[in-house]
Amino acid sequence: MGPPRRRVVIPVLGVSQILGWGSTYYLPAVISDPVSGETGWPLPVVSLGLTLAMLVAGAISPFVARRIQHKGGGGVIPPSAPLFGVGLALVGAAPDLTVYFAGW
Repeated sequence: MGPPRRRVVIPVLGVSQILGWGSTYYLPAVISDPVSGETGWPLPVVSLGLTLAMLVAGAISPFVARRIQHKGGGGVIPPSAPLFGVGLALVGAAPDLTVYFAGW
């Protein structure tokens, strides 16, 4: 079996990117107001979740980049999907800010 054809790979990558970015980076634009309203947490505090996630991502990016450079993306990229899933589940079910921030 040869390499996947572009007409398959490109749409799959496109859908993956839309789902990945939509469920992480752009998610607060949709959920911040309802989360703030339901929980009583101030809107800036709710928005802080993504900010903390970006800070953690920036802090670990050198480690992740070195790992990808030395061992390829196979050990980093596939585990990221379940990790995102667990994080989103924590965000969605967070009973308090500690769990909410841990999810991010």
